[in-house]
Amino acid sequence: MIVFPFWITFSSHMVVKSIYLILIFIIPSNYKEVEAKAITELKGLIIPDHTVMEEHSIVVKGDVIVGNYAELGYGLIADMIVAGEHVKINGNVISQNDVRIDMWSEIQGEVRTKSDAYLGEFVKISGKLFASGNLDVGNNVKINGGYDVKGWLVVRNRCR
Repeated sequence: MIVFPFWITFSSHMVVKSIYLILIFIIPSNYKEVEAKAITELKGLIIPDHTVMEEHSIVVKGDVIVGNYAELGYGLIADMIVAGEHVKINGNVISQNDVRIDMWSEIQGEVRTKSDAYLGEFVKISGKLFASGNLDVGNNVKINGGYDVKGWLVVRNRCR
């Protein structure tokens, strides 16, 4: 490990600010092991390379996982999209592969997938759902714009 401490001083609107920075360069002996450990311990946001923030959507070359209780002010365009419980997405959800939306989530737009769609219980979609594959839905799912499914429609119903 190599440590480089230094001071940076700058002025902004007549206020002088000083910051003490420490740059740390770590050269691991086993890069893959360190990378795997960092990913499993991460509790934040990862924005992958080549991600584009468009006017109404976030475009990702890869998969998107949205954690529980998250609210996005944009739609999503990705290879595969997985949204956790109580997620609100204010835009369209467009996927090349599966779309999985967990229970109590809300989509303010259309959902489009070239594969299968899985919707948990109490999911609300304000637009239309398009799936080139199968559609698997839980109890009390509301799709206001209707749906267009090329494969099987499976409605899960819990026995009481």
